[in-house]
Amino acid sequence: MHDATGTQGGGLVDPPAGEGKRGPAGEGDGRELWFADRETRLAAARGALDGVETRYRQRAYRPAPADRTIVREAPAAPCHPTVPQPIPWGLSAGPGGLPGPGAPVRPAEAAIGEGDRLVGLEYAVVDVETTGGSGAFGHRVTEVGIVCLSGGGEYRGEFRSLVNPGRTIPPAIRRLTSISQEMVDAAPRFADVAQSVQAMLRGRVLVAHNVGFDWRFLRGEFDLCRRRVPSRVRLCTVRMSRRLVPEVRSRSLDALSRYFGIPNEARHRAWGDARATAALLVRLIERAEERAAPTLADLRTLLKPAGSKSRRRSSLPRSMEWA
Repeated sequence: MHDATGTQGGGLVDPPAGEGKRGPAGEGDGRELWFADRETRLAAARGALDGVETRYRQRAYRPAPADRTIVREAPAAPCHPTVPQPIPWGLSAGPGGLPGPGAPVRPAEAAIGEGDRLVGLEYAVVDVETTGGSGAFGHRVTEVGIVCLSGGGEYRGEFRSLVNPGRTIPPAIRRLTSISQEMVDAAPRFADVAQSVQAMLRGRVLVAHNVGFDWRFLRGEFDLCRRRVPSRVRLCTVRMSRRLVPEVRSRSLDALSRYFGIPNEARHRAWGDARATAALLVRLIERAEERAAPTLADLRTLLKPAGSKSRRRSSLPRSMEWA
């Protein structure tokens, strides 16, 4: 509403008795500003916005339910406000108790054999968040989450870090992951965390939900900083679930988590999805034991698609082959 005296109008007008006094002390309903000059009204608006922002930052943040969650970040917090539990749901501490601080390093890079039992192997469950769907278009990693465990479900430790991608995060990705540009601008580059990621993967089977996606981005980031990806053996929980959980039509992480009752502390965040996938892996290894596929070779045979044997090529035109 325009003031009656123009943009260079007079000072504040005291409201009538009993009006404009709602809310906490010193806060009115704005009527006393109707006839103030433009600069005074702008200053009052900025003060009101500062007050709203302060109250918003002081609000307690709670993650949404696990089956429909996009957990929002507090504006002033550099990391996710929810602190993960010491052990992901569905895993155990093992006889040696919880691992010490820092990334768990394997004493030696043991060779992983096809005849090794699944329960006897070590796994690194990985999830990455990125700026887009393909590194071929210049997209980069924005967050890395890794959970290490044994095939028997014993927790070995984990690593989580935001990563500065060196480029802008598209709005759709920001809405999906709740990772803002300000958060990654203050984060380390992938080259700064590459050594820790290598230590987590060394001597372990790399596992991910749709492992091809995470593997391509990790390999691309390691190539850019001239480092080698230490893990050569990979398993995909999407492919495993197709054969081992046929009763579930959808192979999404949300659907499988609901089926097994696995909570997700932060959906579409690397560390939250990695912890949920680690619990899912334990369930899938149990299913593999039940399906008489106790070794890595047995599992690969079980996961091989039916009819994958290629048909011998013929020199005849395709339309004449079945004549």
